Amino acid sequence: MTHSRNQAEERDINDLFDDIVLIEENCAAAGYQEGFSIGCKKGNEEGYRVGYEQGSSLGNELAEIYGKIVALQQVQHTEKVRRALNQLREAINKFPRENRRDADIIGSLENIRLLYKKLYKYILLIMTVANLRKRLDTVLGFLEPYWEWVNCHMVNFLTDNTWQTYVPAALQKEVLGVSQLAACIETIFWSEDVQKSSLEYPECHKFVKLTQQHSLHSFDDILLTLDKFREINNIETHNHLNVKEFMSFKKKHEVEMTVNLIHGLLKSESRDDVFIIDAGDGKGYLSSRLALEYGYKVLGIDSNQSNTESALKRNRKLQKAWLSLKQRAELEGLETASKKEKRKRRKGITPKTTSNYKTTSRFIANDLVLSHLLKEHFPDANCTSSICLTGLHTCGNLASTCLRVYHSQPECKFLCNIGCCYHLIKEMYSNRESFANMEIMNQQTEPGFPMSQYLQEKQIQLGRNARMLAAQSLERVLAAKEMPSPSLFYRALLEVAIREADLHFKENIQIGKIKNYHNFEEYATECLKKYPFLPIKTERVKYIQQKYQHSCRYLELFYMLRLCFSPVLETVILLDRLLYLHELNYTQSYLIPLFDPIISPRHYAIISIKK
Repeated sequence: MTHSRNQAEERDINDLFDDIVLIEENCAAAGYQEGFSIGCKKGNEEGYRVGYEQGSSLGNELAEIYGKIVALQQVQHTEKVRRALNQLREAINKFPRENRRDADIIGSLENIRLLYKKLYKYILLIMTVANLRKRLDTVLGFLEPYWEWVNCHMVNFLTDNTWQTYVPAALQKEVLGVSQLAACIETIFWSEDVQKSSLEYPECHKFVKLTQQHSLHSFDDILLTLDKFREINNIETHNHLNVKEFMSFKKKHEVEMTVNLIHGLLKSESRDDVFIIDAGDGKGYLSSRLALEYGYKVLGIDSNQSNTESALKRNRKLQKAWLSLKQRAELEGLETASKKEKRKRRKGITPKTTSNYKTTSRFIANDLVLSHLLKEHFPDANCTSSICLTGLHTCGNLASTCLRVYHSQPECKFLCNIGCCYHLIKEMYSNRESFANMEIMNQQTEPGFPMSQYLQEKQIQLGRNARMLAAQSLERVLAAKEMPSPSLFYRALLEVAIREADLHFKENIQIGKIKNYHNFEEYATECLKKYPFLPIKTERVKYIQQKYQHSCRYLELFYMLRLCFSPVLETVILLDRLLYLHELNYTQSYLIPLFDPIISPRHYAIISIKK
């Protein structure tokens, strides 16, 4: 696996843009001197001031364009783009430097602006793509020494001596004794005293800080806040119903934030001309809310037939309670009903139950034609209808499939996708992996990682354990000060016994979840009930527990340090998806932190708008 950067791309575009400031200053200074001299000679001070202001503004505009051209010419482009860049650069070079009567300054300026306008979209795309590639290179470079660590099995913590094998020596030296392990966890992870952390455990502190710096939440140049996204796309905030019934607190938070975002995206669209397709509909939390609260026509798709039936059942209950929920919201101070609705209510007219929400059981693949599916359930859908493809926690490969479907089908004008279950992603360059649900995995026709051409050319692979780590929540663990479950250590102890027995089938033993135990002996007893053929005696279990009694503290710190890679690995997956969209020229594609990460760990939304 190679993560080295191409030598031809060492000179980064963003670094070249620093030269623009100097070019602008030189142009402004030259314009000032020329205007000042001419103005003084003519004795027309007012004319000089006006001329200087216009000349300075013009110089800045041309200098900015020229600087971007010079920067863009440092990297490879198609022949067509190279010609356009040369043409624009030549036009600026030929721009009149003196205000002669025979010089068509206005005409030359308009020509330059026209040429630049044609290139502007491409320039923005190149800048974004270059920045995403640079970020990915940086993150992958950071991960390079740690791939074996992030892909190790916690089950093998004792048998493979993973503490000594994977934890950097500098970190090991800071916690030489068992007594220091708990103190290190308390200081580095639970305490908010940064100064104490950096003084007592400088190497551990430095390591944790580095993982934070290579995580998505630190990339302000790529992440777009929800408020900024609304500002850019002229989306107004609005009140929404506070529906506490029929869902958990976590799901309520996710649904309300997502519904609000989607409605903002589609607010300018006619309800008759836009349809929403919810991929991985599940119990219909998102889709039924969009249909009931805002009147959108929504088709929920789920591969599980029982899920679609549950979604319809839940929607019927929600419809019956909807009127009272709206009335309660109004009493709480939220204006949710129009004047027309209120008049009908006073007259005792009950609104008809909506038929805007439909469901279907399908496996979403790249060749699924959404417009045909819509037509089956909404006969009024036509070829001019716009589709908004949504997905609230699309599992595994479904997220990447949604991005491909969005690209391949012109009717898909909007995309709002929040992915999850990274461990179920099918990788292009990873060796064959074992999955609990092979039936679903075998239906995946295309890999879900990497998606971008850039990472495909590098043949990047993550590994199943790395993806499982990416799906964990560092934020939740830190907020709850939550140590790993004792079962993690117990399973590592049991693995010692299994290895000692030298069983040829040890790789196929999947213990799974064990209930009703209070100590390792009880845990081992329950495991042996599942695998009675294991030749492990009670006396041996007691001996192993005694031998490794102090190793539990090492496992806890190992677990916490390894968990710091979780947001770093998620960053690679999400930046790859965003880069995929930008490589396909979808310049209005964004990555937004939509949810509270403690409430909902998979909280990043990928938004894309086709012009």
